[in-house]
Amino acid sequence: MEFDNLSTISQIATGLATLAVAVFLASQLRLQHKDSIISMRAGVTNTLTALAEHHISDPTFTNIFLRGIRDEPLDEEERHRYNMFLNMYFIQCQQMWFYDRESEDTWWWFWTMLQTGPGVIRWYEEVGSLLLPDELNRYINERMTRAMS
Repeated sequence: MEFDNLSTISQIATGLATLAVAVFLASQLRLQHKDSIISMRAGVTNTLTALAEHHISDPTFTNIFLRGIRDEPLDEEERHRYNMFLNMYFIQCQQMWFYDRESEDTWWWFWTMLQTGPGVIRWYEEVGSLLLPDELNRYINERMTRAMS
């Protein structure tokens, strides 16, 4: 009888130890996920900053960008440069959204550019909405609708 009790106690102890290990591993995975989001967000921020710094230091692009956001006419080469800038910007934001869809910081990056001028909204409607995944377009459109109400 004592052997049966000892066996039962051992099985309970083993079960509790297994549960403790599972809880510990789950908490480690959660921390690792948070760390990867922080790291990814820092990388995207650095890329967007470098992209902006490059174009700020290029007076030709500054003129193109200002005319583009005001939705003024651009020649073919200028339109291409403007489109490429916005493509790169929104694809970087898309990467942030893939990893952290719930963060207000993620939405802020989209919202900031979309509020820059009517040319950005037109670009998003005509070009960006074709490049970005449907789920992300729904997210942007829903958030824009809420923000405008």
